[in-house]
Amino acid sequence: MNRIFGRCDDVRAALVDHWLVYSYFEDGTSAGGDGTKGWRIVSVETYEGKKPDDVMRRWGMYSVSSLLEKLIEFLAYRVRSLELSSCSNATTDFTTYEQAYLIPYGVTALSTTSTRLGVTLKNLIVASRRHAVHSVPRRLLDPRRPPGKPSPSEVEEGLVTYDAVLPDDARLTLSHNYEVANVRQIMSAPSRLESTSLVLAIGLDLFLTRVSPSGTFDVLSENFNKAQLVLTIGGLALAIGLARPVVRRRQLRRRWYSP
Repeated sequence: MNRIFGRCDDVRAALVDHWLVYSYFEDGTSAGGDGTKGWRIVSVETYEGKKPDDVMRRWGMYSVSSLLEKLIEFLAYRVRSLELSSCSNATTDFTTYEQAYLIPYGVTALSTTSTRLGVTLKNLIVASRRHAVHSVPRRLLDPRRPPGKPSPSEVEEGLVTYDAVLPDDARLTLSHNYEVANVRQIMSAPSRLESTSLVLAIGLDLFLTRVSPSGTFDVLSENFNKAQLVLTIGGLALAIGLARPVVRRRQLRRRWYSP
């Protein structure tokens, strides 16, 4: 846990599901800090239970019978967790992961993307004092990023090596060359496409754009061969039309001559 002492200004926060992100300006007087001034952003994730649930990660280490036992144990644990009362002390059992990052710009507003079904990954939308709007991928803010080389299981989860400084990548700037001045609020809303979220930045200016954190997986690309698709569907329809009379004649003949 990062303990903040001393003076911290311009605190901004965003909370969605079990993910909390907040930013602040560090004046360099924090106890135990490195004495450097600058903007920091902290990512916090909470999970149920006192320790990480590694039952699902170790499936390959068990036989089929042991695997079934572990699966039953896991499902029973999930059922018990659903039956917990809000007054039970077990509801306070949770694990927290937290990581701080340096950012090269000041923050005026924070928000996250949202979609209809919540299948798409969530990006953090940041309005900066540069009069720009940025979209930061969640994987860059994942507090579970390992300090060293990630293991094969961590690579499979999409975790990358921890870097204390978030990259100042122009490709993450949603507003491109346009200036969006004095943004004080960011609103997001789902669109008809699960892959796309609408983002509205409100301030002295209004800026509306769309974001696809996981890519446009539900939209055909421009290089998609539509003519080939039409020909394939037409060929299948023609084959079905030619085969249907043959099948009917065979069925009729089978009924007449079968004993």
